[in-house]
Amino acid sequence: MYYDQLGISSGDLCAAVALALVHDASENCLGTPGFPQIDARRNGQEFVIDMRLDQGCATISITTDEACRMVEAMKSERRCLPQVFQRIQEATAKLEMAMRNNSNI
Repeated sequence: MYYDQLGISSGDLCAAVALALVHDASENCLGTPGFPQIDARRNGQEFVIDMRLDQGCATISITTDEACRMVEAMKSERRCLPQVFQRIQEATAKLEMAMRNNSNI
């Protein structure tokens, strides 16, 4: 979905999250059996981002401002916002644990 007033789409935001996951994998090794499916949706003044594998789902929320800055950073080839990157890493760790435990989060 494209958000005219923000100038970004949910696809842009998913791509920015995917880029952050790739960056995390390059530094820490992605401990999941594959790359998670990423979905983003707006919920009021924030975006909810789901990262799914067959073994579970991890969800984070970011502000609209963070979402816009993440997309801007991705498009200008800068790294993900540190405060959002940390949440993505934590969500990835939850997915890894779910995979090991074979349960949902």
